[in-house]
Amino acid sequence: MRFSRGWMFGAAPIRVPYVNSSPHFYSWFFQSFYSKAAVSDALHFAKNVAFYTAPLFFIYSSSYLSAYIALPVDSPESQGFDHYQAYPALPFGNDKEKTDEEIRRLESVLVASDHKPDMFSIAEILSWSGDSYVEALSNESVKYFILERCDAAEVPRYDVMANSVRQVASQFNSGESPDRHLTHPKEFQFDHTQGPAEQQTSFCAALSRWVYRDQCDSLSLLKSYPEFERYFDYQFGYLTPKKGVEAQGLAFLKAHVHEIKLNVQQVGIDGTRHSVIQVLNAGLALGPYDFAREERTEAGNKIIAEMCAVVLKAQYEAVAAVAVREARINPEKRIPLCLTLVGAGVFSNDVDAVRNAISAACDFVEKSGVNNIDVCLSAYQHSEAEIFSTLHFRDAPVLDQATLSRLSKLSDYVAPLKNSMYP
Repeated sequence: MRFSRGWMFGAAPIRVPYVNSSPHFYSWFFQSFYSKAAVSDALHFAKNVAFYTAPLFFIYSSSYLSAYIALPVDSPESQGFDHYQAYPALPFGNDKEKTDEEIRRLESVLVASDHKPDMFSIAEILSWSGDSYVEALSNESVKYFILERCDAAEVPRYDVMANSVRQVASQFNSGESPDRHLTHPKEFQFDHTQGPAEQQTSFCAALSRWVYRDQCDSLSLLKSYPEFERYFDYQFGYLTPKKGVEAQGLAFLKAHVHEIKLNVQQVGIDGTRHSVIQVLNAGLALGPYDFAREERTEAGNKIIAEMCAVVLKAQYEAVAAVAVREARINPEKRIPLCLTLVGAGVFSNDVDAVRNAISAACDFVEKSGVNNIDVCLSAYQHSEAEIFSTLHFRDAPVLDQATLSRLSKLSDYVAPLKNSMYP
């Protein structure tokens, strides 16, 4: 696609291969800040088109924001519904500070577009893994990698991570805050934990989750059951079991865990020309966020560990299902599946529950029969990798950030035996 000289642009196509290969496009261009009515009408049109096929592009300049709609009419997606839409990349990386005026303008465009983040139940996501457009390549195999000391704010920008499926450690309201309150995405730059760092790599997507935060609650269906409030304290995305009803809460979660909704979003990575798929996950808010932790019985704490296992396993398998679907649609590509340690930090989720959830995601990939996936376990400290890596990663090469920055694809790297996690 050609743009006028002097323009900078970011694009997050729903299917990058088809967008790049197809010469046939229907396109439409408008300047958004000169007519608010035109913005609303145009982005309403964009939303209706994008629901079926079209990626949404934002082009940014110092004076105004514009939108560009491109429809690859001969792609397979032009014939039917695609599961999730795309959010655009800004032309600069997250190292550039955004002014309040720039943020306000982006928010106004997102509000006018009514382009809400995509929320899907875990049950629906798991069903996607049965979709099969193309058979996997027989000469490929699932590969495993351990990523150590890799900055979540930088690694998604590397070419090696293009088209990756990325698990984001979030909260059940799709937000990122250090306590039970709301935090605007412009503050994510001050929080260096994995979730805020990943979210700020695609600021438009993060800002949309903020603008439409009332529609981004993962527990919206669970909250509709009257017993939910009896078993759980839930505020600002922080879910904590109540004391004395742990067994009932566990039974509730077992019955309804697949009704949890996850944000699965194709996003452009700011400052690059590639996209990734972010899948937001969350753990129970325990540790310092569990005010009843000193009063719980031993039996109650064991049940909470089971709750962690139920909630995390379902979400990790859902992330794996997204990667399986992407791998089946794109058999000519290797799809990086980047897992992180959801709930293992300050939320103090049970260590075995996190490790077993990681193992469940790996088993899900292997049982799918898809073989063009590179499974990555991101653990910043070596000690974390030792604790949480499963047998799937026994002979996995350990890659640091400098190594990742030099690779075009993960399968290009062959680690010496001494770099293996285990002797």
